[in-house]
Amino acid sequence: MRVRILTDGPGELNALYGWLRSDATLARVADVRPAPPPPGSMGALDVVDVVLTHVTAMSSLGLAVLAWRQSRPRPPSITVVRADGVRLTVDDSSQFTAEMISAFLAARDTASGDGPDEGDYPPSP
Repeated sequence: MRVRILTDGPGELNALYGWLRSDATLARVADVRPAPPPPGSMGALDVVDVVLTHVTAMSSLGLAVLAWRQSRPRPPSITVVRADGVRLTVDDSSQFTAEMISAFLAARDTASGDGPDEGDYPPSP
């Protein structure tokens, strides 16, 4: 399953990207990379692409995002975009955040029948 993650501002997105890339648990179950910049942009990091390799990766991503938000003095909102274009924006740093992200991703996986590696990237914002 492929998802995109957005935040408020490129500085925060760079920090989140670095955090996700350094998370050892997530690294075993997901491929995290910067999304290609939209045409005409200056090449700044606008979106992080995450390819989840199996169902347990959904929980790992939720926990990694939660840990990153809890590490920030003023955590920004995070928007997770599924391949079908449906968005989930979280601005909470409770344990519920990780569960909410995992359930959001699992709902798409169950409803669509997509395997973990199927699905196109949603359009860039």
